[in-house]
Order: sequence, then structure tokens, then C-alpha cells
Amino acid sequence: MNINSIMLGLEGVTGLEVEEDSYTGTEDEYIVFDYADVRGELFGDNETLMETASMIINITLIKRKPGKNETNYQGLAVDVARYLAENDAIGVSYSVFSEKLSDEDEVRHLVFECKFTKEVEENA
Repeated sequence: MNINSIMLGLEGVTGLEVEEDSYTGTEDEYIVFDYADVRGELFGDNETLMETASMIINITLIKRKPGKNETNYQGLAVDVARYLAENDAIGVSYSVFSEKLSDEDEVRHLVFECKFTKEVEENA
């Protein structure tokens, strides 16, 4: 199952760069998504009929002081959760944690988990 197009659509919702697996850009704020697991859910006649992809979406927001306003991460989280639900994600949940990078800088992570279940296309 490939849902990269849905994940890459997060750029239009958030305005942040989106990449799969790891971020290679230079921005302080970005999104990385990973397939945590893909497995069959429904089987018939020795074939997989439905698959579920478990996803992890990490939004990184680096706050560099002084001079940078902090992104409204609560509003961003609501926008992302709505977008995922509109695209048939189930079990959407997220957590937030922060860490200090230096005396001047800190980073906030919004980590979403969700699942997408889709019918398996023949000859896919």
C-alpha cells in the first residue's frame, strides 16, 4: 500500500516541507513520515483483500531565540488531524514533546500515529 500522495499533501495543509524517512533540507520546521507497518487485514481465496498501513508522522518545529516567533503548534495539530481524518485515516492520535538544543534554541516535536486501510488492487 502506498499512501505517499496523502502524506505529501500535508505540505499544502501546513506549508511545511514533507519528506519520507528523513529530512535532508535546511528549514527549521518540517515533516517526516514513516511506514511503521504494512500488513494484510482481510484474506480470501489465499489472497490479501485489505491492507493496513500504520504511519508515524513527525512534525519538527525548531524555535531559535531571539527573534523567532513560535509556531502555533496546537492549531497545526488540529489542521493535520483533520486532514488525516478527511483522507480516511483511523485511530489518529498525537503527542507533543520538547527538548532544549542549546541555551538559545529548543525543538518541539508533534508525533502523530494513524492507520489507513485500503482494498488491495488486483495485480498491484
